[in-house]
Amino acid sequence: MCDNDRRSKSPELSQSEQGCVITGATLFGDKLTECETIFARRENMCRKGRSGTLLLCLFLLLAGTAAGAKTIVIPKDYKTIQEGVNAAGAGDTVKVLMQGSPYKENILVEGKSELTLEGVRDGNNRPVIKGSVTIEKTGRAELTNFVVEGKEYGASIEDSKGVDIRANIIRRCEVGVRIIASSDFRVFNNTFAVTGCAVVTRKAEGGKIGYNSVEKFEKAAFLLMDGSQNIGIQYNRVEGEGTPVYLQTDTAHNSVNGNLFLRFGEDPFDDGHDNRWFEGSEGNHWEDWEENEGFEEGVYLISGDSESIDEHPFEVFQNFSKMKYLMLATPIHPEDGRPEAVVGDDFGGEPAGWPRWIVCRWDWKAAEYYFYGEPDTPDPPPFEAGRGFWVLQNVLDSTDIDVFGRGASQRRDFVIPLNPPIEEEKIRGLKQVGNPFPYTIDWGNSKVTDEVSRKTLTIEEAAEEGWVDGHAYTWDWENSQYKPVSPWDPPAKRKIEEWLGFWVEQLDPERRLELLIPPEKVSAPKVVAGLEEGWFLELPVRSVDGKFQDIYNGLGIRPDASSGPDAYDAVEFMPPTTSYVQLYFPHDNPNDPESYWQNRPGKYTYDYRDMDWTEQIWTFEVSTNLSDTDLEISWPNIDSIPQDYQFCLEDLENGNRIESLREVTSYSFNSGSGGVRSFRLIVSYHPTAVEEESKSRFPETFTLEQNIPNPFNAQTRIRYHLARAGHVHLIIFSLWGQRVRVLVDEYKKAGSYAVVWDGRDTDGREMASGIYLYRIEVGACSQTRKMLLIR
Repeated sequence: MCDNDRRSKSPELSQSEQGCVITGATLFGDKLTECETIFARRENMCRKGRSGTLLLCLFLLLAGTAAGAKTIVIPKDYKTIQEGVNAAGAGDTVKVLMQGSPYKENILVEGKSELTLEGVRDGNNRPVIKGSVTIEKTGRAELTNFVVEGKEYGASIEDSKGVDIRANIIRRCEVGVRIIASSDFRVFNNTFAVTGCAVVTRKAEGGKIGYNSVEKFEKAAFLLMDGSQNIGIQYNRVEGEGTPVYLQTDTAHNSVNGNLFLRFGEDPFDDGHDNRWFEGSEGNHWEDWEENEGFEEGVYLISGDSESIDEHPFEVFQNFSKMKYLMLATPIHPEDGRPEAVVGDDFGGEPAGWPRWIVCRWDWKAAEYYFYGEPDTPDPPPFEAGRGFWVLQNVLDSTDIDVFGRGASQRRDFVIPLNPPIEEEKIRGLKQVGNPFPYTIDWGNSKVTDEVSRKTLTIEEAAEEGWVDGHAYTWDWENSQYKPVSPWDPPAKRKIEEWLGFWVEQLDPERRLELLIPPEKVSAPKVVAGLEEGWFLELPVRSVDGKFQDIYNGLGIRPDASSGPDAYDAVEFMPPTTSYVQLYFPHDNPNDPESYWQNRPGKYTYDYRDMDWTEQIWTFEVSTNLSDTDLEISWPNIDSIPQDYQFCLEDLENGNRIESLREVTSYSFNSGSGGVRSFRLIVSYHPTAVEEESKSRFPETFTLEQNIPNPFNAQTRIRYHLARAGHVHLIIFSLWGQRVRVLVDEYKKAGSYAVVWDGRDTDGREMASGIYLYRIEVGACSQTRKMLLIR
């Protein structure tokens, strides 16, 4: 493990020095240090003797809360919630644990200014109150994180001001929340399943009812009565059998906008009025009805901007573990983007800062991370859909992160401006972004637009033009390692799940570029059209005990790749973890002209070459700060690579050599004192699938080979050879001539190619056992063969 005293963000350190000295090392050898430096920064802050810093750190560790207000824990300090509330004073917090749940009591909070009554969740579970909660003659109180199961009502705000009912599940009662003669209230982010109404107001003024999910109701979801005024009903999701909103005739100056109403029924009040959209007295504001295409039948919106509304006001990231780095991106625009509102409330309500929890984000122009709540850096911007942040928590063994807010438009691409590199300052064009939608996306559907020329390219085309690096560099938080997502991979490998942030990099310093992510869900299984000729050899490295690993590495060949940097090569990102092992291909040493890539020097996790050779040598390195640890390199997918290719591995440290990787499954060695170990992989091509007398990589005749294996079960490989270029049609038919699947329908250059059929039709359905035909057509030439599928 590296010495914390030597950690630095100094750009004067060489790349190799930074990679060894900084825990978590650097990206690309520039000034980009990972989040783990927070430990060193906190440590250095204390050592520098800043006034009170060390004492403050110790005080926060030992005391945990500010002076004055106190925290009462139920059932630790008192057996019942009511006893805890009675003992609480102004500004106190009553935390209720799962230990005594369910709590069978009716609770009265009276005259308790700024009291917080908070349930402490255990994973997805919240403490249950089998009774009602009444907040009376109280200012600025809060009820949050409970399941409330009352009879007449769940919660009641009476003659009070500034009360929040937030993030509760209220069910099995006639009325979820009733508000009587109260003002400045907020009923936000709750889930209701009630027999009557979700929220009822009487003589209430100046409150907001928003971002709630009403899953069941029979009368009115929101009922405003007895002169209630200046109340906003916004961005709620409502589904039930009654009336979504009912405003009595004496209500005034209320607003209803941005809500999503599904499958509501007949007027339950039977008073002769059209209560579904009865405007009540003059001054209430209604947005226009608009049917929203793309949703199921019966879904309507009330919205001034229907494009911006979707059905995901509440999202949850589950089971985030202690001391696991997560690159987080909220899948909706949070109502409150401050880190303490997005994640802090899920980390036990503890304040930001180590050793509790940290949130940081890379600032491109400053070339450093900004940490939230840290005195020596500016705060990062607030959470917002499309922004990526590092998050680390040391509070709970496992917790869920929930966020409330507004979804991004489902009718247009999500736009993220990119950062151009600043070459004179050696700042790369990196940006932490994220999946902006509450579902898995296909990275291959992304696009890039030049703001000046308004030219738009697919992500593959933009990478091939040199505008951007085509990969999305995601962080596999469960395995603590980076995972490049390539747009050239099959669809199953191009997925980026909701909540995940990732790096993108702009390469062209002269352009003003925007990343466009379409609102398109990934359907599973997604049909794979066929794989081009070429292969990729996976080279994961692991510690033998399984504690450390770097599995997303490898080398490959493609017809349109090159021996130098090309769009298919993926750069290596150093992990932010304290201890690490990684494998990469070094192309950053100007003293080694054979491997140095002058146009884009660096370390790479993927290294692709062209196919026009009989022997190629790849040099790679394994770097680690683990001492005396047995490590293992393996090549798990070598059997999928054509037998024409042979692989020989050399350990340049001790001269050990494996003549054929096809004969063994792995190579082990000890890390010693840590550092870098070099290897060489020699790949030779000995063609066996074409005529032996032909030494050329380009076929002399038009040929369709027999599929291998045949018969087959899961998938089979079909090779074909083109003596000259042409438009290729390769189609699967049933024995009765019905078209099953088109594998290839595109122009191809002369050469040898292969596709894989997975035994599915165009719609992704598994085909039955039997004989199938596959036919290739190129111009006037065609060939047909048979194959046998056995399930």
